[in-house]
Amino acid sequence: MRMTPPTPPIEFVKSAPNHKVKRHALPIELNRLQQICHSVAAMVGCKISIMAGDGEIVASSVPERIGIRHEGAARILRGEIDELEIDAELSRRSGVMLEGCNLGIDMNQQRVLCVGVAAALADARQFASIVKACIEEMLKNEVGHLSIQHQLRTEINERKLLEQSLAANEVRFRQFAETSAHWLWEMDAALRFSYFSARLKTYLGLEPKELIGKTRLDLTRDGDLSPQWQAHLSLLERHEPFSDFEYDACLPNGEQRIFRISGKPLFTTDGRFDGYRGTGRDVTDEVRSQRQADQLKQRLDDALEAITDGLLLTDSDHRLVMCNTAYRQAVPAVAPLLKPGIHIQELNRALLETGMVRVPREHWDTWLQNRWQQYLRCDKQLLFPTLNDHWIEVNQYRAQDGGTLILRRDITERMRHEERQRLASTVFDNTQEGIIITDAELRIIAVNPAFTELTGYSEAEAIGKKTNLLKSGKHDQAFYQQMWDNLNNGGQWCGEVWNRRKNGEVFPEWLSITEVRGKNQELLNYVAVFSDISAVKETEQQLEYLAHHDPLTELPNRMLFMARLKHGLQRARREGTSVALLFLDLDHFKKVNDSLGHAAGDQLLLQVAERLSGAVREQDTVARLGGDEFTLLLEGLVDHTPVDTIVSKLLERFREPFQIEGQWFHVTTSIGISISPQDGSDDTTLLRNADTALYKAKERGRNEYQYYSAEFTRQAQQRTELEQLLREALQEQQFTVYYQPQIAVENGRITGAEALVRWIHPQKGMLPPDQFIPLAEETGLIRPLGLWVLEQACHQMQAWLNNGYPLHSMAVNFSRKQLIEGLFVEQISDILQRSGLDARHLEMEIIESLIMEQSDEVMQALEQLRKMGVSLAIDDFGTGYSSLAYLKQLPVTTLKIDRSFVSDIPDDPNDAAIVQAILALAASLHLDVVAEGVETRQQADFLLLQGCRQAQGFYYGRPMPADEFERLLQNPDADGLPRLPLAGPFQPGIDYQI
Repeated sequence: MRMTPPTPPIEFVKSAPNHKVKRHALPIELNRLQQICHSVAAMVGCKISIMAGDGEIVASSVPERIGIRHEGAARILRGEIDELEIDAELSRRSGVMLEGCNLGIDMNQQRVLCVGVAAALADARQFASIVKACIEEMLKNEVGHLSIQHQLRTEINERKLLEQSLAANEVRFRQFAETSAHWLWEMDAALRFSYFSARLKTYLGLEPKELIGKTRLDLTRDGDLSPQWQAHLSLLERHEPFSDFEYDACLPNGEQRIFRISGKPLFTTDGRFDGYRGTGRDVTDEVRSQRQADQLKQRLDDALEAITDGLLLTDSDHRLVMCNTAYRQAVPAVAPLLKPGIHIQELNRALLETGMVRVPREHWDTWLQNRWQQYLRCDKQLLFPTLNDHWIEVNQYRAQDGGTLILRRDITERMRHEERQRLASTVFDNTQEGIIITDAELRIIAVNPAFTELTGYSEAEAIGKKTNLLKSGKHDQAFYQQMWDNLNNGGQWCGEVWNRRKNGEVFPEWLSITEVRGKNQELLNYVAVFSDISAVKETEQQLEYLAHHDPLTELPNRMLFMARLKHGLQRARREGTSVALLFLDLDHFKKVNDSLGHAAGDQLLLQVAERLSGAVREQDTVARLGGDEFTLLLEGLVDHTPVDTIVSKLLERFREPFQIEGQWFHVTTSIGISISPQDGSDDTTLLRNADTALYKAKERGRNEYQYYSAEFTRQAQQRTELEQLLREALQEQQFTVYYQPQIAVENGRITGAEALVRWIHPQKGMLPPDQFIPLAEETGLIRPLGLWVLEQACHQMQAWLNNGYPLHSMAVNFSRKQLIEGLFVEQISDILQRSGLDARHLEMEIIESLIMEQSDEVMQALEQLRKMGVSLAIDDFGTGYSSLAYLKQLPVTTLKIDRSFVSDIPDDPNDAAIVQAILALAASLHLDVVAEGVETRQQADFLLLQGCRQAQGFYYGRPMPADEFERLLQNPDADGLPRLPLAGPFQPGIDYQI
């Protein structure tokens, strides 16, 4: 490989492919070069390109690269270098050259072509020399061998040229030797000096013979065996070359000098070590000057490192020369980039990109341009925001060599201090509180504008006066003595004070006084801050009123009412009288809100409050507890007569209509009454018992009043006890599911079953459904109970289907609370999946009143169930007020005639007509019908005659456990009707199908 001097780095110029190849002097035809590229590429598995002329690709195994100019190939073809390796990074930056190796191809001592092997650099290195050899061989075979005469003439000419070159090189070597070294030297195999050139005397004043026979160690100071010397001796013992070894020498005349030597080992033809030959220079002055410069630089570096401000120094080309540790620590994110040579603009961009200077990204370019101009002008006192709300100040100075010195100082604390001062001044001038600053003798030295506004005294009138200028005279000496005792002991006091304005008006203020002490704890000033709290006093009175009164009606609220009730009971005990508590709420008040809106509801509540207040005595109390609940407290009673009178008056007033938004409405009320001491001797008991009486009044049909009795409490306790038992039953699984058969009336075949829950209590036995289902609905326990029944029924139905019983459907009741629950549809889907039951075998029964809601939740849930394949039936049909239009729109498949219409057919013509109408309606809507509560043969015959195809009731079979139902499926009666005899006892009026 030819050794060539270093060349400048490649400047990348991206050029688009040009498939019109320029004409170049090629050793062979272009199409043959293209064949060579494909042949070699196939052999080595790499991309092969051949470049000629100015680096243009003239042939390539990748045709689209033909015509691209390759700058690296151009340098090889110009003879600047013989080969060039291109790594992935260099390839990415160039955008033209591919990763791999590029080598020159010579013929007849001329550079004719350049070949590029494009692949991962490791692979390209492996094949590069092989590819070059292959192509050179192909070129030789292509061109043919030269004639022998031409070869001989060429060799003779080359030999003459070689001899001339050797002679010239010998002269050149001597000149180089004399230029590059002060003297030449040789050592023998024992490492003793055997030769010095004559120039030794010129530089050292010594004859060469004075040093012949000595070793280099003879020229060192005693004991000078530093690690460098030991390494050098080790290298000599290994007979290895060395260069620029520097050591302190002690000449025979005692003079101390510093030598720098280089040498190469000599070997005989048979390979034996024969000594060293090398050059030497006296570098005493150079080294000592360098050492002084290094020492000076070290002192300078130490001084720069001692500076707490960040320091940067750039040269005249604006590239970094050095920076101190303080700067590196201040900008840790860019510390790895702080190396000599980085351009100041590159550093500024890095500061932006790492967030060390806080500038919005859309303003980066503008900031960089401004910063560059500031740098060129050497601007000073530049302020820049940095991370964490810090600020830096930058000052720049021009150096003598054209460079720039940059000092970076963190001025965050200074900025914050100045900002605090500005804020303090702004607060002092603009705060709404009055501020007084006095000296230690309580003489006013400063006031703010708010002081003048609050007191009427100007700044000129207040300065120099004592603070008793504002004294109102409403506080005695003991008050001020206690204030100053607290201030002197704790350094601060705050409290409420009455002071006097300039116009004589006395006003309340909230005053805070703080001592200001110096470094030695000497008292310097007092600072007093005060605010006028006249409005606060008024607000407190208003809040006191609002805390005890209803904001809408301005009647006493629960808090004030309970306080008056407690006080009334205490006075009644002292005077031997009674108090009566009336608890009222409006009947169907929710309908007013829902139909007319809450504003109309508020108007109604205001009119009700007015009527209630007008119906009681002056000493009585009317209160609103919340919503539509009102209470009346009647005091000083000796009998019930005033209570009856007021109740009658109230009911009479509620008979009159209310006018709301121009419309007249009749609104009634229900009233519960409790009287002390028989209904309770404390406020909580009396209120609870009145609430219980109110509940009973509502149960009786509303628009009623009801006195409390002990029976109410007993019933409430029973209800509470039953609710607790119901919760325990759910946890302990005391429930079971009974199944009542559904029958095809015309042939008695069992078509399905209805699942009915039963509660088997460990002590009470089986409880009728009407004792716990309504309570479960009210308390929300119907949700977990309903899901449990559904799961049991689905598993049982699937088991019967698996056993081959041809049942069509399993009917399961569910409530409104289940239906509007967000996850109910998903829960049904999960139960069907777990049980394996097809959705078409499940029939969900809903009550008729649920249809009338038409709420989004109900309709959406019903539609989702229909899409799943679940059948929907309306239970107890005919007992509600179903809209036929709604019925047509609902996804319902079955109507179940309520048992109340079936029980008296065919004797009662009204019931018979209703049943006939329901059957006709169902037929017109293409709905199935199931008659419930069939108990006699006459009822069954009538239904069959009217076209009713399905029924259930005691005539066919009562609800029964699963195993008993299965025996019924297995063993029908002799006449083929799978029914059970009317097995009593059962209580009329109890719906066992709940």
